[in-house]
Amino acid sequence: MKSVIVRNSPYLLLEQKRSDWPSLPKSKDVDYSTMYTYAGENLLNTFCTVTNGKLNSEKIKFIEDIRQNRNKAIHGAGNILNNPSTLILDILTAYTYFFGKDQWFNDIKKWNQSNPLFGYYSWNFESIQSYKFLDFLEVTIGVKQLKKFLNFDLSGRRYLCPACFYEINSKGEQLKSKWAFLTPNKPSSKLLYCINCNSENEIKRVDCHIKDCMGNVIDIDDICLTCGEKQ
Repeated sequence: MKSVIVRNSPYLLLEQKRSDWPSLPKSKDVDYSTMYTYAGENLLNTFCTVTNGKLNSEKIKFIEDIRQNRNKAIHGAGNILNNPSTLILDILTAYTYFFGKDQWFNDIKKWNQSNPLFGYYSWNFESIQSYKFLDFLEVTIGVKQLKKFLNFDLSGRRYLCPACFYEINSKGEQLKSKWAFLTPNKPSSKLLYCINCNSENEIKRVDCHIKDCMGNVIDIDDICLTCGEKQ
């Protein structure tokens, strides 16, 4: 919100009297970091003013709750830091409010790729490691909550992604995470979309031959995308 406000003018964040602003033509330069900016409770009013009411009442309440929880955590008056799932949900909610669904995951992948050592081993292998972030969120907040922050419908049956599967296995590791879904989610569908690597793969609808596996989604190289075994 501060970044949006300062696009209009950095002076809008200042708590000091206007007469103290070094804005006149012959004013002496002052380091901005030495000037007093207003407290968090005034941020919402200024933001809504410069954005012409971009936030609704639900978002305003959420941001105000975040501000109060932050103060409790900083001053040791609450136990908010004892519950990581609450913090993670707050981060994802805030990110989605301001930037939309999916963008948090896209930015995580961009952040990973910005590492100077990224790609030194294998660009493809390292890029699909983003599935570990999805796995982490599934463990900490659950798929039901995760669905709120992704545009793709996660309610369908999940499968191994052929692209991720072969890339991981080619490096001597084994992929067990399933983030691929039939598109559309119908018994006759022959396309599989992976939300991790953003790839779409053709599949065959054939019953798996492995005992106790009820899968019927097989990739073009005869790997069952339910159990991961060769047919």
